[in-house]
Amino acid sequence: MSGWVKTTLPPAKWLDGLRPYAVPTLIDQLSLTDPSSVPASQVSPNPVQVVSRPGASGYRFATDGGRVDVTTQKSGAACLVSSLEPANDVPGAPTPTLTAAQAGG
Repeated sequence: MSGWVKTTLPPAKWLDGLRPYAVPTLIDQLSLTDPSSVPASQVSPNPVQVVSRPGASGYRFATDGGRVDVTTQKSGAACLVSSLEPANDVPGAPTPTLTAAQAGG
């Protein structure tokens, strides 16, 4: 996810940064993406696991552009991202704040 939100990179460099962490079919899908169109520039480092099944897991990440669901699948000794999509949040749900709140204020 930290590579996905690097929206200022040129498309080829952005995609190369994602390649080691994603299955080839997802890379193919993302190859047509302009990184500047990614709707987030920050991501929380603490995802919530929302799905767990043999060989695959799903995680929900908070970003400054809304929540994103990421599915991983086991590939040898590694787990690779197989899908990435907006979370099915309640319409009108507030976008999470990713910066620290000021104490007392």
